[in-house]
Amino acid sequence: MEVLYAYEVASGQKINKSKSGVYMHHSTNDGVVRKVERIIGIRRQDFPFIYLGCPIFYTRKKMEYYEGLINKVLDKLQSRKGKLLSIGGRAVLITYVLQSMLIHLLPTVNPPVFVINKLQKLFARFFWSNSVDGRARHWASWDTLCLPCD
Repeated sequence: MEVLYAYEVASGQKINKSKSGVYMHHSTNDGVVRKVERIIGIRRQDFPFIYLGCPIFYTRKKMEYYEGLINKVLDKLQSRKGKLLSIGGRAVLITYVLQSMLIHLLPTVNPPVFVINKLQKLFARFFWSNSVDGRARHWASWDTLCLPCD
């Protein structure tokens, strides 16, 4: 509590205890959990949770932890704008908007291969068919399309 108080004094910010949470391992003794909650006045919350768009967890990686990230990409792809874009416009959307969203997030969360593959499939399907659930012939492999322009 002294550290939290020192932070409040130094930063001029006040900690909102109703919006804060304490995260402890699931096997932590209930007596310890209650004592910590009583002393600091902040309720315990459970893993996994999302912090700044990143899933935070301590167990093995599961697809459900990355659903929020995949849904954000799907929302961008399924907007009306995608239907009106040329193939060059779709390439720009994927390269400069969607992949840039992921550049900052993916190194911090280190997603499993199946999440990367799912995202690449979504990008490829959108690029060739104008929608994420459309079917179209892929005239070149996604790995070839991702090469530098020169």
